[in-house]
Amino acid sequence: MRDYDKEPIVVKDYGVFFGVIRAGIIIFFLMIFILYNIFSIVFLDKNFNYIKICFEIAIVLFFLFTLVVIFPKEAAQRLSIFKFTNDRICYKEFKYNKNQNYTEIFDERLIYNKYIKQVSFCIVAEVWQRYGRKHYLSSWGLFKKSPIAIPLTKLLEFASYLLGYLPVLPIKIYKLTKAKEPLSLLKKNIVIEFTNRNYFLVNIYSQKEFDELMIYFKSKNISIQNKTAFLYHWQVLNKYFMYKEEAWCDEHEEKEV
Repeated sequence: MRDYDKEPIVVKDYGVFFGVIRAGIIIFFLMIFILYNIFSIVFLDKNFNYIKICFEIAIVLFFLFTLVVIFPKEAAQRLSIFKFTNDRICYKEFKYNKNQNYTEIFDERLIYNKYIKQVSFCIVAEVWQRYGRKHYLSSWGLFKKSPIAIPLTKLLEFASYLLGYLPVLPIKIYKLTKAKEPLSLLKKNIVIEFTNRNYFLVNIYSQKEFDELMIYFKSKNISIQNKTAFLYHWQVLNKYFMYKEEAWCDEHEEKEV
C-alpha cells in the first residue's frame, strides 16, 4: 500500500490563477468604459474639462499597466496546492520569487482526514477561496428564515460566480484539450466535506490525479457520493461581510445550533 507521507498526492490548484484572470477581465471592461467616456466627451462636448480628461486618462494608463505588467507577474508567481498525506490534507497558497529564491506563504489550511464526512463533486470550483464552511441551514432554509438582505446578497454572489465562470470555461477546455485530458473532468472537481461543515474544493485537471484521489479516499474508507453540484457553495465575496456561520472553523466537531 502506498505510503502517502513518503509519496504524497500534490494537486496544483489554479484557483488563484483564475482569480487573477477574472480581475483582469473586470479591469479590461472598466478601461473600455472609461475610454468610451473620454472619446464621447472630447468629440461631443467642446467645453470639456481638461483636468477631468487627464485624470481619466491617468486611470486608463494605470489599468493598462496593471493588465500588462502586474497581473501576468502575479499569475506566474502566485501558486496554490493541495497536499494529501496519510492522515491529513493541507491547502497552501504561496508566492514564489524566482529571482530572490524565497517563498512567501499567504494562506494555509490543514485538517485531519479522519474528520472527512464525505466526498462529492461540483462543476464550478473557481470561487473566492478553495475552502470555506457551509451554513447550518440549507440554501432554501436560509432564504426562508433570513432578512431579505441575505437572500439578495446570496443571489448576487451566485450571479458573480456564474458570470465569472463563463470566461474561465474556454480556458479550462483549452487546458484539458491541450493535455489530451477528457472534458468530463469539467464536472469532476472534488468537494471534500468535513464534520464541522468546513470544506475543500479541489480543481481537477488530470485523470491520473482524479484516479489517485479516488484510490486515496477509498483506502481511508471515506464515503464518495455520486452527486454533482453546479456550485457547491455561494461564497461571500468579501471576508469582511462573511456570515459568522460560514467562517472557517478550527474546531473539528460540529456543535449543536
